Amino acid sequence: MMKRTIKISIVIIASVISLSFLATLYCVNSFLRYDEKLYYYGVNRLDRYEPINGRIIPVNGFVRFGSFGNPFNNSVELWDKDEFPILEKGCVYNHFANVVVDSLASYGFNDKCLVAEIIAQNQQHYYVIFDDSNIATVMPMDICNGESPQKHFRLCSWFPDVNSAPQEMLRKRHLFVLGSIIGGIVTLCLFVVLLVLFVKILKVYHSEYIPKIKP
Repeated sequence: MMKRTIKISIVIIASVISLSFLATLYCVNSFLRYDEKLYYYGVNRLDRYEPINGRIIPVNGFVRFGSFGNPFNNSVELWDKDEFPILEKGCVYNHFANVVVDSLASYGFNDKCLVAEIIAQNQQHYYVIFDDSNIATVMPMDICNGESPQKHFRLCSWFPDVNSAPQEMLRKRHLFVLGSIIGGIVTLCLFVVLLVLFVKILKVYHSEYIPKIKP
């Protein structure tokens, strides 16, 4: 009877472990997916993503102070792959000395360039376009003639209000982190219980089928 009970327990726990492991994998995968999306807002938790077009990194100085940036600047900046800022507060570009960057408002990119909408210190908005060598060109907002910047510059992605990461993404990433941790702990604990039950059933088989040697 005891042996049957242990066998049933092993089957049940093994099934629960499988479900728990799959749930943990789902949470981990979902966390990675949301963290990658939040990379474009500079608030990713993992430094595992390729720079945009191989050369530009969005950085939130406050969130990622451990790796980059200014801990007192809770806004997105653009850095090159060598961790040198190419768009941050106070930046001035050659031939456009009258435009001093105050902050980055939005940006987008295609496979050839990155287009950033900036707010200058005079509170005027401009576009700063970085080519494939990260050389900057400043253009007035009316260059788009009423079109959206994504359409006018033929961008594959556009991130409006980049300093306010979508709260829904942040919330889901947080929940999936918790799910990954809890799922991992539950799976590990159940695995330990399963090992204990295996040891018990081995002892039962040992006592039943191996004759005791009398002295």
